[in-house]
Amino acid sequence: MPDELTQTTFAPHVGSSFRVHVGDRSLELTLAEVSDVRLSPRVEVFSLEFHGPAATPLPQAEYQFDHPVVGEFALFMVPVGRDGDVLHYEAVFNRLLPKQ
Repeated sequence: MPDELTQTTFAPHVGSSFRVHVGDRSLELTLAEVSDVRLSPRVEVFSLEFHGPAATPLPQAEYQFDHPVVGEFALFMVPVGRDGDVLHYEAVFNRLLPKQ
């Protein structure tokens, strides 16, 4: 997980679309929420919730993403629920911060 992908990287892009590559096809997921789950001053923990179409469900796996501002990156996503025609996915970041 690259260090440049932080909570502040994603926060301005809530509501925007991210392209997810699945084999030889791709689909759009919307970044619905960025949640801060900080446990201590030395640990950065946050989660991203994406929404996508229920017609094309994605299993728990690592996927290649791209976004016009954030760029290309890989995330491990887990399906966490369904609301009608919308599937909810979550990616969790958990890393130690440098000593200050």
